[in-house]
Amino acid sequence: RESYLDTVNKFSHRYSTTKLRISAHDLEIETGRYHNIPRDQRVCSWCNIRQGQQFIEDENHVLFNCDMYAKIRSSFINSLNKTPKIDDKPTTAINHSSLKLQLMNLLSPNTVYE
Repeated sequence: RESYLDTVNKFSHRYSTTKLRISAHDLEIETGRYHNIPRDQRVCSWCNIRQGQQFIEDENHVLFNCDMYAKIRSSFINSLNKTPKIDDKPTTAINHSSLKLQLMNLLSPNTVYE
């Protein structure tokens, strides 16, 4: 049983997390696959229109890089840093740089990330 199923209390958050983990989402990386669009052409519409940049719209891009989600990402980081400590274990402050590692550890705790 995956640990996030027990640590993420709100059903809608668990549901969204599960959808993201099993690629049951509407990101171009998946929807483009169903329409036989080459992977390198499954770009983020937002970044393409707003910045003229062609980034693959995948989970990594949306969670950690896309400007469209910057405010949500910052709010999420602030919320994580306000979360009470569990069992007085020392915690490190989460910032934009450490967010990816922290989420990966939560979602896949048995995988080693560098």
